[in-house]
Amino acid sequence: MSLKSETCNEKPLPRNTTPNPFHLHTEERGVEKEKKFRTELMKKQWEEERATVPKANPYPYTTYYRMIPPIPEPKQCTQPEPFHLESLVRHEKEMQRENEERRRKEQEEDQMRIFKAQPILK
Repeated sequence: MSLKSETCNEKPLPRNTTPNPFHLHTEERGVEKEKKFRTELMKKQWEEERATVPKANPYPYTTYYRMIPPIPEPKQCTQPEPFHLESLVRHEKEMQRENEERRRKEQEEDQMRIFKAQPILK
């Protein structure tokens, strides 16, 4: 046997390949869903246990008195004040103006009634 043949047999055997596990998002979602489901179950069980335990209602507080506001003092009666309507003032002025016009017309008519002879110019 030659030296070379011995070295050929001593070649390292190839190792089996070990695949790296790959990461799936569906697995993460499944784990989250399981956790959520478990917490909901725990919550339901806790609420059911709590519902079975009787809870006493407290005795009502009967000495509570509502705060009544003080009655305000009555206000003094208001005194009426005299007032002047502008329409009355306008009416009085209009009546004075009409009376003056009537007097003026009467005076003009009286002057017209007085006979004055007109000289005849030739």
